[in-house]
Amino acid sequence: MNIRTNTAKVRKAVRNNVELILANHNPKSGKLHQILSDPAVAEYARAAHYDLRFFVASFCGYGMYSATMYDLDAFRKLVRLQLE
Repeated sequence: MNIRTNTAKVRKAVRNNVELILANHNPKSGKLHQILSDPAVAEYARAAHYDLRFFVASFCGYGMYSATMYDLDAFRKLVRLQLE
């Protein structure tokens, strides 16, 4: 078994995450919604080399878990609900 070949196959199979951690965000502010609505952000979300995720700290305490990370569409919905 060739370890280098197997490692290269694993690297190709695994997508990296780009995780944005938000802190001290005012849920009633429309600024975040405005930023998330920018078409440039949607382009980043469709990148071929990584998955864009948003981390919501208030849902998890001190740990970053996959269940508390949202893709762009789900995070937009969450922010929209806070503005209502």
